[in-house]
Amino acid sequence: RGLRERALEEISRAAAADPRACPPQVALARITAADGRAGEAERIYREAIGQDATCAEAHLGLAALLASGGRREEALQAASAAIGAGLEPAALLSEPALRGLSGTPAFRNLVEGGRKVAPRE
Repeated sequence: RGLRERALEEISRAAAADPRACPPQVALARITAADGRAGEAERIYREAIGQDATCAEAHLGLAALLASGGRREEALQAASAAIGAGLEPAALLSEPALRGLSGTPAFRNLVEGGRKVAPRE
């Protein structure tokens, strides 16, 4: 087994040992997404958020995943939730997948002032 497989095994073990611990859940979701399993990664992010709604990194990862899948409105909602959970608004620009949203007024509002995006009805 290679280093990547061993790392994934360790992260999976940590995530299973304490499902409420945000960092291993986020790491597992990122690796799962990188392996091309977006649906499973989304599930892991959403479960992490369900366990700890203050986990800004889970919201941010979910936003990036949704944006990369073309789900712009949902990505903006997740980005807004990340800010609500304590993420610095400028940190949204650290996710390459979110940069594609930079031309939208809602994203600019988030980055510039941390204002929340109202859900569409």
